[in-house]
Amino acid sequence: MDYSCDCPRPDFKRQEVSLLCGQWDFGYGEKENYSTVINVPYPVGSEASGVKVEPGASVFWYSRRLGFEKKRGARTFACFAAVDWKADVFIDGRPVFHHEGAYTFFDVDITDYWKADGVVMSLRVEDPADCSISRGKQYWKVDADRCWYPATSGIWGPVWLEERGAVFFMDVKVTGDVDTSCASFSIQLSDEVKAGEVRITISKDGEERADVSYKVNGRLSGITIPIPPDDSIDDTHYWSPDNPQLYSARCIYTSDSCCDEVLVSFGLRKIAVEGDRILLNNRPFFQRLVLDQGYFPTSVYTATCDDDFIRDITLIKAMGFNGVRMHQKIEDQRFYHYCDVLGLAVWLEAPSMYSYNDESAMRFVNEWQEIVRQHYNHPSIIIYVPLNESWGVRNIFTDKKMQAFSKALYHITHALDDTRLVSTNDGWEQTESDLCAIHDYCTDGGEMSSKLDQLGRTLSTAAASRYVYAKGHAYGGQPVVISEFGGIAFTSDAGGDNWGYGKSEESQASFLERLSSLVSAIVDSGLCAGFCYTQLTDVFQEVNGLLTIDRECKVDIDLLKLIFCK
Repeated sequence: MDYSCDCPRPDFKRQEVSLLCGQWDFGYGEKENYSTVINVPYPVGSEASGVKVEPGASVFWYSRRLGFEKKRGARTFACFAAVDWKADVFIDGRPVFHHEGAYTFFDVDITDYWKADGVVMSLRVEDPADCSISRGKQYWKVDADRCWYPATSGIWGPVWLEERGAVFFMDVKVTGDVDTSCASFSIQLSDEVKAGEVRITISKDGEERADVSYKVNGRLSGITIPIPPDDSIDDTHYWSPDNPQLYSARCIYTSDSCCDEVLVSFGLRKIAVEGDRILLNNRPFFQRLVLDQGYFPTSVYTATCDDDFIRDITLIKAMGFNGVRMHQKIEDQRFYHYCDVLGLAVWLEAPSMYSYNDESAMRFVNEWQEIVRQHYNHPSIIIYVPLNESWGVRNIFTDKKMQAFSKALYHITHALDDTRLVSTNDGWEQTESDLCAIHDYCTDGGEMSSKLDQLGRTLSTAAASRYVYAKGHAYGGQPVVISEFGGIAFTSDAGGDNWGYGKSEESQASFLERLSSLVSAIVDSGLCAGFCYTQLTDVFQEVNGLLTIDRECKVDIDLLKLIFCK
């Protein structure tokens, strides 16, 4: 099977896709206007977008003429990978769709608006400086500050047209079961049907492994399909970072009046906890992660091409890491696709809101549920992180309501997906969680060793001036992961407000010595089931990356691999 990424949703691939990236008419302000053009899908104000706007602008207008053929028995959808934050879609000036959420995919059925000479699709996008919406690292003030960066506004993910059947697959959720060597399919169609058939053909490496058909009567259906192992001795058909085995499933729905087809990829992968260890496919898995914020020098939130993702993943693996924590950002679907293909475990983390109230809590839960649903089939994603460092729930240590919110996120995540682990409030002041995930930016290995020794004896002390658990909650034997540490600043540019954690190192030798001491302290402690080093690249004012924001290596990669693979 060719897993090259030639469509914006490689995990849910359709045959007839037309990209709508490129120049769109653009303007900003409360009144609709199109005074210039913008290069979609790059965020407003980024160099790659080709436009500049006044500081504080929050309403943006996009427009493009669409010419598409209306096919008998088919539906045409305009699809948006990511729009920040609120989008109202119009066809020839008529409102047709409303969406909220910067990090979730949405689509608009435009079939019934078809005209022979084309239609005009326009968007009004609003992105307020509001702390009650999911922002991640997007700062709500004009100038970047501390570890927050310029805001991303407008369309920042691919846009495309997609042809589907009159009745079509809304969702195909695949659960690979390592213990039984089976794949369970949960099928959701767009409409109730009285009679139809679903055919699923499973392939791996271009070889057919299963071909099953079954009758459907209704909108929801499912089937479990055995997948024969490749080898009677070794588990060579499981997905892991060292052996990223993928399957494809061609799913075809047919009835007397219509047909629809999607190609789904999946893997057989199991992530679990056994005592204080993390297991991957029933074997101990020590996680060596790097924190990645997914920013790019000229395009901010948006990669310029697929090669950007491939390069980053390749560099991460070359440094000795087996995983990545995507920090405060839901990345483009193509990134997770390449993690599946190339073999990189992923912690998927929700972008934080920063103000807690009834509206923000409800909004956050709704968006998080969509995020979990839309990323289910990626075997590379092994852990969810709905909250980080009590952001958005700043009083969680004592506030019962915020603690209940945290625990609700834990349980609703598992209710939607019981195949992955959840680190509920990563860093400190944790409630109910599958991991004990701690952030601590100790300045050297001696300090880290001392803290880990004390932590191992009590697990009730403070980490980085915060308690590990919220009041009324305690350690229950979960695996301990130092899920943020390091952050060592190292750069040849000594000017400006550039910063990292602790003192900035002035030479490669001193940087490597300090880094080695920190990693050794964690690995040698025997307490930890993994770590996550901060961070992959410099990001604007932060110069604590292993790479510059242009992805230039600051130190020899082979030396980094020796350290991170201790």
